[in-house]
Amino acid sequence: MALYVTDGSTARTTDPGIIWGQGNVQSATAYVNFEYGTARTAGYGLFCLHLSNLDVSGYQARLTPLQNSSTVETDGCYGGIFAHGEGDADLDAGTSGNFNNYRGFPLTAKRTGEEAGNNYLGHYTIWISDPTVPPTGTDWASYPNVWWQGTHRLSTVYAANVSGGGTNNQWTSHWGMRLESNDPSNNRIQSVTWKLMAYKNGT
Repeated sequence: MALYVTDGSTARTTDPGIIWGQGNVQSATAYVNFEYGTARTAGYGLFCLHLSNLDVSGYQARLTPLQNSSTVETDGCYGGIFAHGEGDADLDAGTSGNFNNYRGFPLTAKRTGEEAGNNYLGHYTIWISDPTVPPTGTDWASYPNVWWQGTHRLSTVYAANVSGGGTNNQWTSHWGMRLESNDPSNNRIQSVTWKLMAYKNGT
């Protein structure tokens, strides 16, 4: 039974979301998978991924759509990014950029981690929209769409405000997302704590 909130005359169904997965990685790894395909099957199409204590010292972090547990989408991501802060406060061509037909969403804005001996780690909130029905009833749009906000000590900008957003237009990756580095075959992710929330968004 759904939980309702009321002011005595009007009632509304609450939707606090559900914890679909969570974990804590404390040893070096090449990637971490976040599966949400089974949630989509159950009617959940909006997800919020919380990352804390992300350490990718010397490498870039990215979030790459997955076709299944082992097959990543190697292209088809488009969007924009910026990272500005301690080392460069301006929002200009030096702190912002785009990604075009990219492998994954460049979480660290195409900058490498400069965590200074694990002292300044990355913390991100990432929204993923991957609805289960077409928006017009007949036409499929580009999914998944991803947008994020965070803070991380990164190359040249140091302690930074990091943001980005974009879409993947391959229409084949709805199993989940993979956190990886720009050197995906090697163990470049030193640590990360994560929680994945799932919400129903009218689907």
